[in-house]
Amino acid sequence: MDHETYGARPKPDLMSFDVFGTLISVRDSSYGAFERILADSHARHLDVRAFWEHWEHRNIAHYWEPYRSYREICELSLAETFAHFEVTGDSRLINRYFEAFPGFFLYEDVARTLDHLSRGRAAWNIVTSVNDSEAQNFGLETHLGHDARYDRAEEFLEATVGLWDTWEDDAILHDRVNGIYADPDKVHELNHAGEFFSVRGPLTVPRTPQGRPVLIQAGSSGRGREFASRWADLIFTGDPGVEVARSHYADQKERIDAAGRDPQSVKLCPMAYAVVGETEDHAKQREQVFLNDLVHPMASLTLLSELMNYDFAKHDLDDPITDELIESVSGIRGLVQNLRAHIGDKITLRDLAGHRATLLQGPRFVGTGTQVADQMEEWFNGGACDGFVLAATHLPGAFEDVVRMVIPELQHRGLFRDSYSGSTLRDHLGLQRPACVPVGA
Repeated sequence: MDHETYGARPKPDLMSFDVFGTLISVRDSSYGAFERILADSHARHLDVRAFWEHWEHRNIAHYWEPYRSYREICELSLAETFAHFEVTGDSRLINRYFEAFPGFFLYEDVARTLDHLSRGRAAWNIVTSVNDSEAQNFGLETHLGHDARYDRAEEFLEATVGLWDTWEDDAILHDRVNGIYADPDKVHELNHAGEFFSVRGPLTVPRTPQGRPVLIQAGSSGRGREFASRWADLIFTGDPGVEVARSHYADQKERIDAAGRDPQSVKLCPMAYAVVGETEDHAKQREQVFLNDLVHPMASLTLLSELMNYDFAKHDLDDPITDELIESVSGIRGLVQNLRAHIGDKITLRDLAGHRATLLQGPRFVGTGTQVADQMEEWFNGGACDGFVLAATHLPGAFEDVVRMVIPELQHRGLFRDSYSGSTLRDHLGLQRPACVPVGA
């Protein structure tokens, strides 16, 4: 579930609450039987000390404590969050890491450590970043251009997956009699040397319960879809209507097949708002309040400029969005492409700003529990998606409404599980555990 809501003013009686406390407070793992994901960015700030200084290449017979880094991370600010993983056993942790900036090897190590700590329930939301203000927080003046970002991301993933596969599944021996922790023949160097990155390996953390974190990606431009076809386990989409979603779904599945992967092995899940009410009128009233009335006019242009890495203040709201303008921006181009597919080629800045700020990037499922289930079923069984990423219209309460009024209806129709069938995030998403393929092994 995504708890980001854009372009909206806080409703007075919703301003004071603990987001993580609210999301984690449901202790019964069978409650709703759907993924309670904590989408968190804190991990990119972790200052994990260089515990790998004790590593002597291939001399694994001496004493080495591979989990020292896990203890150190637990001592940091995320310790309380990880403690909740131990209690609930069914929450998921997505680490959003911005691949365009420094910290390459550290990230691979931290990502796998998170996967161990959560017992195979971690995911990586792969973000190529968007604007210059992000770059300037990491010592750069400007960000890379649109295609250059994906060039870098491609190599980042090649090196990342290569590092994750430097440990074979059966590398750990735990031979206490002879003092051998791991088989040196099953721990490999990577020796990646590319345009953007150079890393020797091996990684300092062994293979995780689910093999590696689930890879999530949200690019919707042509280049973004190609990138997702090669790397993503789950593709996060933003299609405003069912026909646009069907076209996107078919195109993406064809690209996945062309990349040599099984299209059924990759899940497409659009962001969706579920506004549920006790009656249809009640649901519509809530939609008006949460997704229309609380939208701030200035927030629309501000968010749009941030997403497109372009200052729209120089334009009038009725200026047309031309092909030349789109080519001149380096931000998220798929936003414009999806809107054109939804309302036509001739759009103005007002259309674009309203589309973003009034939260029309994904479908709005509005009505009673039964009516919302009908709308979801149309998408799910109609070749438009493999599931949904629910975004909150308000907190607290939005997700509880879905669990109470929508999930039982979907379970009754046989469209949603009644219980968990595995222990890892890959198990719950219906994703296979990836095989370990060491480079050069």
